[in-house]
Amino acid sequence: MSLATPVLTLFAGENYAGGGTILAILSFLGGVAGMGAAFSVLLLVYSRTLKVLAINIASTGIGIILSFLLLPAIGIIGIAIVKGLVLNVTFLLTIFTVRRFVPIKFDKRTLSRCWCAALLMAAVVAVMARVFTSRYFVLVHVLIGGGIYFACLRILRVVKEEDISLARNFLGKRAEPLVKLLRICLVS
Repeated sequence: MSLATPVLTLFAGENYAGGGTILAILSFLGGVAGMGAAFSVLLLVYSRTLKVLAINIASTGIGIILSFLLLPAIGIIGIAIVKGLVLNVTFLLTIFTVRRFVPIKFDKRTLSRCWCAALLMAAVVAVMARVFTSRYFVLVHVLIGGGIYFACLRILRVVKEEDISLARNFLGKRAEPLVKLLRICLVS
């Protein structure tokens, strides 16, 4: 989100720099909805295809209604907002549907701490992008932002030993050096 304009100019050229606001909106609103993909797969695993269809029809309908309201008022930015909102509505409807047959618990403490780390990272990267405006600094911004995020995760004690064990089991023995590095960097 913080690097939307520099990334667009780097990869697409100066002509597309105006789309930075749209990409920032989609990045922000899409960041929340990204978790929805994991939950929507559960609906398919449990053969709830009609529920998936109903969720998609409802979100599409909401998107169409919001488009008629926001497009005339704020133009293309309104469409970006609608797209992001539709992603989030789909996520929420999916969560409510999945909760009916699978218990879902969110670790609110960890979620809030991750959001704090992400918001701090985004703020620092946004300030850096204003100071160092060249699009060729994008990699530096990404590396510093990632460092800030991981430092915040460690300081806020987000990652626990169980998380490292899960990563070890998931990634296998070949990734043991990576898992050890994650443990050193993230577990306090």
